[in-house]
Amino acid sequence: MVLWEDDDITVSSLGARLRLDSGTLSPLLKRLQVRGLVDRRPSADDARVVHVRLTDEGRTLADEADRISACVRDTVALSDDEIGLLRSL
Repeated sequence: MVLWEDDDITVSSLGARLRLDSGTLSPLLKRLQVRGLVDRRPSADDARVVHVRLTDEGRTLADEADRISACVRDTVALSDDEIGLLRSL
C-alpha cells in the first residue's frame, strides 16, 4: 500500500514508513522483485541508496486490493471514523 501511495521510494524511507529494519525488508523486496511486482535500482547519485518502484503488474494489484478492502469494510460494519481509528491503532 505504501508503494501505491508513494512509488519510487528509497528502501530506507520504505522501511521507516513500515517500521521494518533492513534485515526484514530486504527479503520481502527480493520476493516481490522475483514475482515481478517491484523493481529495485541503485540511485544514480549514490549507489548505497536503493530506490523501489512498482512494475506495471504491481500497480494493477491496487484495484484488487481496493475490492478486498471494500469487502472487509462491508463485513466488519465499521464507520469510516472507526476504520481510521483502527488503522491508527
